[in-house]
Amino acid sequence: MTLGDYHPDTLTAQNNLGATLLHAGQLAEAERMQRDVLAHVRGDNGQGTVVNDYQNLALTLHEEGHSTEAVSYARRALDLQRQREGESSGNVAVALRSLAITEQYAGDTVAAEREYRAALRIGEHLAGEQGIALYRWQIPLADLLVGDSRCDEAVPLLRTALSSLDADTDPLWRPQADVLLGQCLVMGGYRVQGNAQLRASRAVLQSLPGVEVDVYPTVRSLLHVPAPKPSLAVR
Repeated sequence: MTLGDYHPDTLTAQNNLGATLLHAGQLAEAERMQRDVLAHVRGDNGQGTVVNDYQNLALTLHEEGHSTEAVSYARRALDLQRQREGESSGNVAVALRSLAITEQYAGDTVAAEREYRAALRIGEHLAGEQGIALYRWQIPLADLLVGDSRCDEAVPLLRTALSSLDADTDPLWRPQADVLLGQCLVMGGYRVQGNAQLRASRAVLQSLPGVEVDVYPTVRSLLHVPAPKPSLAVR
């Protein structure tokens, strides 16, 4: 017995396949599939996945170079999450982070920093009662700060984040933080140490399939580009 083309389970599976196609670089097919899901989903799809549908399409649109539309869909995801859960929840913080990523890629670093900091504030507020791991908000904000040559602000965030990581943490987090710290060392004049850290952490990230879609914008820009000449002191 088949569930039908537009059963909630079918649409959820289709959205997941769209994300897989995105990571495989099949952007046109990913976009087609994601738009088809959104055209047929009803309400929250019975499974609460519409926010993910919007966020996945936003990522695909970014990869295709459609930054303005990507930001629009990421903002829809945030608005929907706020309607469901209010202004302060872990899921709202995730949606804020997703919006910030699209804004950062679109070059609106002022808006992106605002969203990243709002997400971190929510995480800090909920950390005690829900056990939310703050590195999920600290590393993305640090990524933007390093990209803006503000290592004096980024390094404390990164060191705090790294101190909270353990063996069970998603393997993407530590090497991203290490890339950013390595970049700050190079920019601060510690070229030998910084470049060694960059090489090691890049190698870890580059060994992961489809990683460029998943890493944060400044880290992504550093995956294949030599570190710049020293310009800042690390505090």
